[in-house]
Amino acid sequence: MNEINSTIGNNIKLIRSKYGMTLDQVSEATGVSKSMIGQIERGTSTPTVTTLWKICNGLKISFSSLLKEDTTESEIINKLSLNSLSEDNTHNLYSFIPFNASRKFEVFNMELLSEAEHYSEPHTGSMEEFIYVLKGEGNIITDDKSYIVKTGDLLRFDANAPHVYRNMISEVLEMMIIIVYQ
Repeated sequence: MNEINSTIGNNIKLIRSKYGMTLDQVSEATGVSKSMIGQIERGTSTPTVTTLWKICNGLKISFSSLLKEDTTESEIINKLSLNSLSEDNTHNLYSFIPFNASRKFEVFNMELLSEAEHYSEPHTGSMEEFIYVLKGEGNIITDDKSYIVKTGDLLRFDANAPHVYRNMISEVLEMMIIIVYQ
């Protein structure tokens, strides 16, 4: 069993138990089939990022709450030590700072490959997304508005609308994504 699949499965099971929900209730709330929820909980299925966002939106939880492993020690996090959460060959997504109720934010690193794009479903709840471009040039589309972002730029937007990240050049577009829960 893949370590990240095991962590995600255990966290979903804990959250479901905490809310006193059955697999049927989670399925109804998220739009993800009961059998898929069960497979994810057992760690026998590798869920896509889209499926995980459906679960998060349906249960009104943060994305990184599915990825967290409790730790209280200081640590250096190196991207090479993290598992990519990608569901296809267009991007790599890494959870650097998982959600914590006292912090109310989470941080991801996204590498969007050459001329690729990634669609993100609207997030539920009141939250803002901040995109800081580390390298490259991209196009972020949200609320029917298009923003060109380049190395050193920061874009802030309401994450409750669908949004698209698009790499407009032939090199990797690397961004830090900060999601703030209000």
